[in-house]
Amino acid sequence: MKKNKDLLINSIYLITLIILYYIIGKKSIYLYVLTISLSNIFLSCISNITIKPTLDNTKAYHTKEKVFKLTTLTLIFIMLIIALLSICISDITSIFLHISDTLPIFVLMAISTINKPLINIYTEYLENVTNKKLQERSIFIYQVLSNILLILTAILAFRIFKTSIILAISLLYGSRI
Repeated sequence: MKKNKDLLINSIYLITLIILYYIIGKKSIYLYVLTISLSNIFLSCISNITIKPTLDNTKAYHTKEKVFKLTTLTLIFIMLIIALLSICISDITSIFLHISDTLPIFVLMAISTINKPLINIYTEYLENVTNKKLQERSIFIYQVLSNILLILTAILAFRIFKTSIILAISLLYGSRI
């Protein structure tokens, strides 16, 4: 069942990227794909963080809550490290690719990268403490609404308000937070 939901979410995300290509154009999609690729590299490094075994072995609610809070703080610290790395990579891309003012894009990309691990930790916590079906539905609804918000942000930033490329792509990452 989880594989079917993952397939559905990834399919929705693929369709979202195709729609984004038509909304934001060929020139802008390169910068977005470049940063989303970097985001996926960072995400692959931190996506295996789990608290499920610890929660399963712990009986006291108070201890489970401490584990959840400590893991959340650790992920926030990791996000700060990723943000610093992103700033360095932003400078490198500015030099080698001659794309200026990419700092807001890379910083917001770093912040939005931590979303998936935080959601996974939150899901594992909810699964252990509350009703499993409730948390599954809420995560699925969050992922679908997140993609809809991404498309709406792209339409507003690129088509309606016609903001600069850097600001518009930064807003795309801001909508993922």
